[in-house]
Amino acid sequence: MKEIMPLSMVNVMLYIFDYKNCPGPAMKTDMEIIPVNGTSPVVEIGAQLEENCELNIYIENKDLMSTSLFE
Repeated sequence: MKEIMPLSMVNVMLYIFDYKNCPGPAMKTDMEIIPVNGTSPVVEIGAQLEENCELNIYIENKDLMSTSLFE
């Protein structure tokens, strides 16, 4: 993990990672909304690849203590 940044204007935490298997530093993607399996109510996160192989994960503050995406 590279950085954690609160985005208080939208009640979201931004987690920034270095993407180790990046296909190229110029590659970018639009944000994808990903549902977290096994959550009720459904928790969704946002994921986006930025230039220089930065992977951004967006999690709403209300979902921070819910079932982990990585479980």
